[in-house]
Amino acid sequence: MYDVLVVDDSALMRRLICDIISSVQEFSATDSAYSADSTVKRLKEKHYDAVCYNVCMSHDASSSHIFERMKEEDLTVPLIAMCYPTEEATARALKGPAAVVVHPFRMSSNDTDAFAESLAVALRRTLRVSSGSSAAAEPPRVEPSPVVKKVQPSRHVVRSSYPYQLVAIASSTGGPQALHTVIPMLPAKFPVPVVIVQHMPKGFTDSLAKRIQETSPNVVKEAEDGETLKPGHVYIAPGGRHFEVIEDGKGAMKCRVYDAPPVNNLRPCADVMYESLKYLSIPSILCAVLTGMGMDGTVGISHLKKEKNLYCIAQEQSTCVVYGMPKALVNAGLADEVQPLTDIAKSIARKMGV
Repeated sequence: MYDVLVVDDSALMRRLICDIISSVQEFSATDSAYSADSTVKRLKEKHYDAVCYNVCMSHDASSSHIFERMKEEDLTVPLIAMCYPTEEATARALKGPAAVVVHPFRMSSNDTDAFAESLAVALRRTLRVSSGSSAAAEPPRVEPSPVVKKVQPSRHVVRSSYPYQLVAIASSTGGPQALHTVIPMLPAKFPVPVVIVQHMPKGFTDSLAKRIQETSPNVVKEAEDGETLKPGHVYIAPGGRHFEVIEDGKGAMKCRVYDAPPVNNLRPCADVMYESLKYLSIPSILCAVLTGMGMDGTVGISHLKKEKNLYCIAQEQSTCVVYGMPKALVNAGLADEVQPLTDIAKSIARKMGV
């Protein structure tokens, strides 16, 4: 795992850029700084593989200030310069950055996808990391689990007074904040289990679940291998591991958490989760795809729709940090409705009849 330090004078931008980087397989960004001085302090305290630095920050004396400070302290960490479109020429004229990435003035704009993709490419090239499959290439292919042999659905049919027996959510860049909005808004004693794949590295989903739990009327936890899914519980796939929902001989749904190679350069991968759901005996599933880079979830949902009664909700563009995953779902004709972030929980409750 490559550790990246994010530097920006805006707390919001620091948080969003950290989310973008952490959604890229093999990269993690949990630390940030707000100036040249705080950057040097961080670099002297801890090793980082790269620094993503906004060279347009107003309070630094000049765009070259950070390079002068790093040279003085003998710090040789690769630095990727981030800048606004109006400052691109200035940024590219600097001697020091390993790459220059232009980001939009507003992170909710249509240019956010391009920024996220450019940043991921710059990180991989700078650190010579293989990019694996690309979201811009042909649609991803979901590989079957190398451990478990898939079988035909059980004849056991789960009877329920609710129209859907499971809610399955996928999210990526900007997802932690989106989940902080959606999950606490679900009604208390939610009648069916909720499962979530959020692209995150190992070691961060447990704390994410605990933070969401603080404001949620339902139980929110990191999924554990082998545990039985229960109503009123929200299960977040562990970062850095694959997640599926399987069924025992009595028709009870259980979590399956395992280690295997990334699928489409992702682990956990929403396509893997959705693919596993088609082997369950339950007849109906409600899906929601939230903000995220790429198109993870679309292929899995398209396969699942052939086997189950599905209802799919996509997050509306203007409320997404990155309008990639919801856009792919909409463009594939798989979204039954499109809702702004603050209305998604209401839509889920309405469709569940609660």
